[in-house]
Amino acid sequence: MRLKGNTLSTSTTQNSTPQCGTSSIAKVPKLLPYPKPLLFESEGQLVKNLLCYVIEHYDYDGISLLVYRIPNDNDIYVVCGDWNGNAVDLTAQTEQASLANLLIEQKLVDILSIMRYAKVDQAQYFFNCVENKFVLVDMQVALNKFAGPGMLRDVFGRTFDIPKIKHIGVIDDATFDAVTHGSGTYSGDVIIKPSKFRLHETESGYVPLYVELKR
Repeated sequence: MRLKGNTLSTSTTQNSTPQCGTSSIAKVPKLLPYPKPLLFESEGQLVKNLLCYVIEHYDYDGISLLVYRIPNDNDIYVVCGDWNGNAVDLTAQTEQASLANLLIEQKLVDILSIMRYAKVDQAQYFFNCVENKFVLVDMQVALNKFAGPGMLRDVFGRTFDIPKIKHIGVIDDATFDAVTHGSGTYSGDVIIKPSKFRLHETESGYVPLYVELKR
């Protein structure tokens, strides 16, 4: 989907090279799949002694929204997809397309407003739909970089529903034990994210240092 000034096109050609303005050409970035967290049982030690957000677990399913701004040309490109990096045809008569169009209708204006204010030209947003409400789960700002959970809370949390934050603090021995046993605040399924975004190297490449515990 392309916005030029106040006009809107529903073209969903994700991997083509669209025309911007009259002569400039821009390559629309490719949708990326959402990375699954590491397992707490085997990788939990990686977050010990780090300042982290312990977040209520969210499902790995929903709609992603890739927004690519070209301020000099007054152009904006929007691509919707699933969390596996597959584009959604917004003109299709499917439940997924209906959900994607509803997300655009309800949230795109707010996203663009925040991106202009923060001077962000490209980002991919991952949304769950919970009880007919869109929940902003994460924001990818580059190939190997996501927004920190604090930014998601402080910048987007006033406008968007975000996952419940159970605790913010250093994962010391006592906290690690409480998370392991699901004590008090740490009951239920959780995802742990360092307050400052970090990457972890695995055999298959670099992944976000997100750790999940599902009971």
